[in-house]
Amino acid sequence: MRFVAQATPEMVHFVSKNMRPRDLEELLAICFEKDADQLADGLAGMYGNRPLSFCFGYDNEPICILSAICLRPNVWSVGMWATPDFPKIGKYLTYFAIKYFFPALQQAGAHRVECKSIVGYSEIHGWLRFIGFAEGEIEKMYGKNGEDFITFYWYEGMPIIKRPRNIR
Repeated sequence: MRFVAQATPEMVHFVSKNMRPRDLEELLAICFEKDADQLADGLAGMYGNRPLSFCFGYDNEPICILSAICLRPNVWSVGMWATPDFPKIGKYLTYFAIKYFFPALQQAGAHRVECKSIVGYSEIHGWLRFIGFAEGEIEKMYGKNGEDFITFYWYEGMPIIKRPRNIR
């Protein structure tokens, strides 16, 4: 059975220790931590028990973390990482994001939501475009080892999927 809950430090740590290799590459490129163990500890401390941090799972096993952080007034950054079991909850995550997560950000006053993603992570880039984000500029040398990233964004007035039919 699928579930969604506020992410606890333990849930974030579990997902972070078991995340997909591409997610690990992306997060290590933008975090101070030097390896997967340090990263899992750091992410658990940063995103566990944080408002607007959610854990999605299946059969009581955490699979994915979805979170938003307010960068400055009315501008939010979203992040998501998952284990290889992501297909078990992917459609439900999409439904939740469209029906509840992004409307909550709008109700909180968001007029811009953005997400930075490592160049070449086409699976995630396709999902971001699907839910209504536009692909922005390539940020050259954005990662700590010179990795290039893309800024995806949504701003007030841009269309976003309103009815997540047949996604669950």
